[in-house]
Amino acid sequence: MFGDEFTRKMLYLVFHAAVLYTLLEGLGYKLPLAFAFFSDNPDQAAHLRQLFSWFGDPAPSPCDTPKSLSLHLLTRKDQPVLIVDSGKPNAESMDVLDRVLSTGVVSVKIGRAEKEFPVQGPVVILSNRVSALTVAPDVMVLELPSVAFNRELWMEIADCAADNSDYLSGFIGFTETHIFELQEALKQRRKEARQLSGGELDEQRVEILGLFLGLDAYMEKFSPYCTGVIAPVVPFNETTRTAFVELLCQTMDKELCVNLADQFLAVGRAQIERGTVQTYHKEQAPKTEIGPIVYFDREYLYFSSTAFFQVCDALSQSRPAVLKSLAEAGLFGGRQVNATTAQTRITVCNVYGQRQSIKVYAVCRAAFDEIRIGDPLILDGEDQL
Repeated sequence: MFGDEFTRKMLYLVFHAAVLYTLLEGLGYKLPLAFAFFSDNPDQAAHLRQLFSWFGDPAPSPCDTPKSLSLHLLTRKDQPVLIVDSGKPNAESMDVLDRVLSTGVVSVKIGRAEKEFPVQGPVVILSNRVSALTVAPDVMVLELPSVAFNRELWMEIADCAADNSDYLSGFIGFTETHIFELQEALKQRRKEARQLSGGELDEQRVEILGLFLGLDAYMEKFSPYCTGVIAPVVPFNETTRTAFVELLCQTMDKELCVNLADQFLAVGRAQIERGTVQTYHKEQAPKTEIGPIVYFDREYLYFSSTAFFQVCDALSQSRPAVLKSLAEAGLFGGRQVNATTAQTRITVCNVYGQRQSIKVYAVCRAAFDEIRIGDPLILDGEDQL
């Protein structure tokens, strides 16, 4: 269904890594990262739910209760632990997910005692928004291009693809008699991964790179048995290897941005780039302020209340907590209207020359550039000023 070679490769390998999760751990290969597939295409989202929800039951979301979410996480073994990033997050459920992403452990209450259990499958997040889950440092995010999805082909095979039990049984049976080949592939590609990383990746990312390269080599041995069942998947080549290393580098960089102020900068920037908020120079403001708006000049980005609250919601954090973190980081500008709101007043001018004084949150613009070193934030219409 996906024409993009790297996208299809990653979906293919995550799917099969889920089947082998316990076996891979037994061989000394862990999957410490969660995988987020980012798409705002409804057909893609429906396909991905079908691909990663193997028994057709509803996938949980951060808005579920902590108890139901924890139980779901613990009832998955050697299959994707699917989370749909939707709804207004429950703070306690987000705490559950934060712990799962950082430690791989879920706590549940049994009787009067609190027990801890490891999650037994890779966490797979489906998202169409920038949120606390997609900016988490332990999540590798792959944005899926809508143009790469073949809806007609998906509709043709959707019914027969809904039940993949025969395919899974065949793959498991093949692996039972070819464990030695799997071990050898993983061992060889682990060495290759160290050379390929070129010193850019930390130990954890090198391990993941080696695991996926090894699994890819192993799948080449299995693929002749799948002729006519699934379309051939091209093995890793120079282009897709490079793309994978770049993706792991992006994930590693997120660990440098783990405090709440950095998360605000990352999410705010992503919302601007995706058009989730409107941007205007403060000398070219719209006549009427509707929806989330960010004004700008050379020094600051000025968030309207709606835009600021939208970023806070995406972080699943309270406004006071975000305000405190930004203030402590010294990122606010202007003379604050009062200490509680941290807002300041600016004057904007619309296209008719009318001036208006408004309250905004002024955040240092340079900080949004620094959150991605060497990649300055580009704002629409700025070159026309």
